Amino acid sequence: MISETTKAIGLELANIRKSRALLITEVSEATKINKDTISKYENGNSSIKIYILDILLNYYDVSIDIFFKKVYDRMQKQ
Repeated sequence: MISETTKAIGLELANIRKSRALLITEVSEATKINKDTISKYENGNSSIKIYILDILLNYYDVSIDIFFKKVYDRMQKQ
């Protein structure tokens, strides 16, 4: 069972990527993370490993504290 936190993390990752007008394939090529794996994370179908989250946030140039603040805010609105 996928948690609400996993879903919120995925939605925020997708939001960041889309706000930068990036395709999953572009992120995949730049980070060496499989595009299907990124898609699973963004759709909330899989829990993300912390080292993968770190790679993605570094690529997006987003600090982890700001990221989780947005995830927390998203969860509070639901």
